[in-house]
Amino acid sequence: MRASSPSRSRRRRRSATIWSTPLIIFAAALAPLAAGGVHQSVILILCPAILLAVGILTVSEWRAGNRISISAAAIFPAAFAFLTAVQLLPLPPGIIDRLDPQAAALLAQGGGGDAGWRPLTLDPPATRQVLVRAVMAFLIFLAAYHTATKRNGRTWILRSVAATGVAAVVIGLGHRIFAIPKIYGIFPNTRHLALLTGPFINSNHTAEFLELATFVGIACARQAPTQLGRIGWYAAAVTCAAGALATLSRSSVFALGVGAAFLAVAMVRERPSVPTARARPAWLPAAVGLIGVVVVAASIGAGQLLDRFHNTDLGSDLRFRLWRDSLTVLRAHPLGIGRDAFDTVYPIYRTLAVPFPLRFSFVENQPLQMLIDFGYAGFFLLACAAVFPIRELIKNGRRDRVELALLAGILAVGAHSLTDFGLETLGVLLPFVVVLGTVLGRNHRPSEQVESSGAHHPQSSISRARGYVPIILGAGLGIVALWTATGTSSGRDFDADLKAAVDAPERRAVITDARSAHPLDYYYPLVLSTIEPLTSPGGRHSPRLRALNQALRLCLHCPDVHLEIARAMWRLGRRPQAIAEWSTAARGQAAIFQQSLAELAALGARPSELGRLAEEDPQRLLDVAKFLLGTAHPEQADSIITAASQNGASQLEVALLRARMKLAGPDPVAAEQAVAHVKGLAPTDSRVALLDAAQVLRTGGKDAGVQALGVVEHALDRDPNDLDLQRKRIEIVAQFERWSAADRSIVGFKQAFQGRGWSTAEANLAAAGIYLRLGRTREALAEYRIATTADPENAGLWRQFASAAEATKHYVLAREAYAQVMRLAPDRQVSEAMRRINDLQASERLGPRGQGGVDLDPSR
Repeated sequence: MRASSPSRSRRRRRSATIWSTPLIIFAAALAPLAAGGVHQSVILILCPAILLAVGILTVSEWRAGNRISISAAAIFPAAFAFLTAVQLLPLPPGIIDRLDPQAAALLAQGGGGDAGWRPLTLDPPATRQVLVRAVMAFLIFLAAYHTATKRNGRTWILRSVAATGVAAVVIGLGHRIFAIPKIYGIFPNTRHLALLTGPFINSNHTAEFLELATFVGIACARQAPTQLGRIGWYAAAVTCAAGALATLSRSSVFALGVGAAFLAVAMVRERPSVPTARARPAWLPAAVGLIGVVVVAASIGAGQLLDRFHNTDLGSDLRFRLWRDSLTVLRAHPLGIGRDAFDTVYPIYRTLAVPFPLRFSFVENQPLQMLIDFGYAGFFLLACAAVFPIRELIKNGRRDRVELALLAGILAVGAHSLTDFGLETLGVLLPFVVVLGTVLGRNHRPSEQVESSGAHHPQSSISRARGYVPIILGAGLGIVALWTATGTSSGRDFDADLKAAVDAPERRAVITDARSAHPLDYYYPLVLSTIEPLTSPGGRHSPRLRALNQALRLCLHCPDVHLEIARAMWRLGRRPQAIAEWSTAARGQAAIFQQSLAELAALGARPSELGRLAEEDPQRLLDVAKFLLGTAHPEQADSIITAASQNGASQLEVALLRARMKLAGPDPVAAEQAVAHVKGLAPTDSRVALLDAAQVLRTGGKDAGVQALGVVEHALDRDPNDLDLQRKRIEIVAQFERWSAADRSIVGFKQAFQGRGWSTAEANLAAAGIYLRLGRTREALAEYRIATTADPENAGLWRQFASAAEATKHYVLAREAYAQVMRLAPDRQVSEAMRRINDLQASERLGPRGQGGVDLDPSR
């Protein structure tokens, strides 16, 4: 048998890298840029790409007679896939009920499960989706590890991660520059105040990926062959770090600090391999890079990030409260609840109250999430598996500058994961695993060294087969994962099916399937209650109340469950019980309290019943009184105001409400006395000035408008940023046509919004109305243009703009505005308006610059 030549063997080994590396780069770059890789369509692209990369790598190396480079460090990523798969194994009822007796009781109470064989996870479809991610991460780790043993392969992989970070910053800034509120115009962004919009849906995840890309960029700079290349990669690292800070994520400061501290300490301890007389200090590049990060970050708004730190009370931070509250889940299920089952299981044990409706899908602490999901035993096995890569780094680590920078990036992501769940998304997980595999792969020490004097001797078939075992197992799991990702049982969107259902039987069938797949999710019995009849034909049992009781057992503190119970009780005539349920739903929820007030008033509730909704809370009693003052019978608020005063409400607040009530009543003398009483209590309060102006306007004198305007402007001298006073001044100017004060009123209104850092769209809209009345058409249309730019998704605003442009014969602008209305809220009237505009343009033969050559765009 003739041995292959060394050059042919090198070409074969290089061919494996050439064909597999682009697919690895594609997976590591697509996941972050495709909205974080959280959507099903992206997963269906990434699964085949990763399987193809591993397949090409395997076949190429086998044909070249080489062994796949792998080590015991692969046990760590494999442990995640293995433990997740174990959670999906069905177990007989006698065993599973003993392992998790609390889950058996919940399934019996919730009415959504059966007593047969079931897995350890409490949400099998969600766990199957996590298995897909875990297998993909394991396979790409194997591919990255082997590719990193080749110099060219690891260089291109690292450069792709850093370049993707720069692309993410450019995409994020581009959305802000061009005022695109949604990511790629499709996906909503969770934090509108961040200076970067995208490419991740969650800005914290954008920061987490950019932290990794920052230190990967430093690693690329340290292995760049030229000085210009080093400068370019350092610039990329600075860009990514500044982008991470621009997300206004507080955790990014901590993560970057951890990575930078590790890098600085490691560089100080680093000893140059070749000592020279005039060696450049090792800390100099890091110091220059750190200064660059600070300067760039400060220039793009690091002050806002400092404000977030200043305004945060760590003792009452929602994350810390969530961590403490989530431990009840671990106490109830010590063997774990299953990966990604926290979303459906936590509501059962939740006692955490927040001032707005919020459902927690993750605990926002990766180690704690693993402990809750895998339980004590699984978490212990994960900790043992983590020993293998750490041991390999200690034993075989190169400890050069490239490795130190990559380890700093891994540590930064780990630090950020203490307060976030970015590693639950493919956009952070895949680049992280690629970097981890590259760090370990470039330190690979093969167990069998083939040395000869010029001839290449292929390894034995048994030796090579051992190297392919992890790849074969991983590929098999990958095929299962791909099947799982495309399977109807895991990927079915029951919420979308519910929206698409046209009648009650169809919705009931969808709910049955959903409860079988997600037996502990309270949402589906809650939806079932809305289509079940309130009373049964026999009259003994209520199907709706039965479904509501099941939902209540699965989520005792969910406001939407209590709201549905309240509505059912009201329809059954049990008004005290219904009001108690409404009160429970609104406890700590200001928005639900206001919603419940309006709903109860529409149902015909008496003022005394509305007062009971406040549960003797003085502030809420005042809110009830304010609500009643806005109804057709404001005098009904008198008893509520008295109750608020008896329960300790502020004397000034009570007096203000009484004055408002008297102003709405028929007795002018009582109104004047009430306003005088309030002025005596707080003469400089802006709310008192508003009441004083209302009293002046009520007298209806000849100069009432002038006097009321004087009262408001005198109060504005003390507090020019008071929006209520500014609104009142605009109202008086428009009502009494005090046009001499129009310009200063408009300017003051805008400055009040700007002083609070808010959008001036309301002020622009008010200014447009005044300018139209004054005949200042160009200025009016310019104000509409500014308002629609500030709030481009407001169909009503575009409709007003279009009507004003059409009324003033600016047909090009009118057609543009109507087109936006058609995009946001199409209807027949808008279509007719657009046809009307086209007919008018055709009949008057308008050119692109309008009538008489006048420019139709007021912004030019």
